[in-house]
Amino acid sequence: MEFKEKELAALLKLGASMSTADGNIDENEIKFMEREIHNFNLDLVTLHKIIEDSKTLEPIEAITIMAKMLDEQKKYMCGFLATLMSIDGKLDENEIKLWKLVCSLTNTPTMNILEAIDFWTNN
Repeated sequence: MEFKEKELAALLKLGASMSTADGNIDENEIKFMEREIHNFNLDLVTLHKIIEDSKTLEPIEAITIMAKMLDEQKKYMCGFLATLMSIDGKLDENEIKLWKLVCSLTNTPTMNILEAIDFWTNN
């Protein structure tokens, strides 16, 4: 899956929001996000820029960026977030609400959490 730098920054921003939605930042969630961003094989300068950009993005800016992506990218993003929220072995009500809100605001094609995780896993 291909993403522009600003899209990856938005993905990280939304990931950070998802990891705090249940009031608990799990170490496995942080490791998961680190692994995911490294999977894009970015050079070190670009990687640091994306991380810094994600810290300064407002959540609504991240949503706006994601809403402009292709449907396949949106499905990947929702699958990434669904996988992230399930990393700790439980689905918190606030995480689910945030996931549904993000998917709705970005006009992501309709899918449930398991379908989203499956899409992310296979793409």
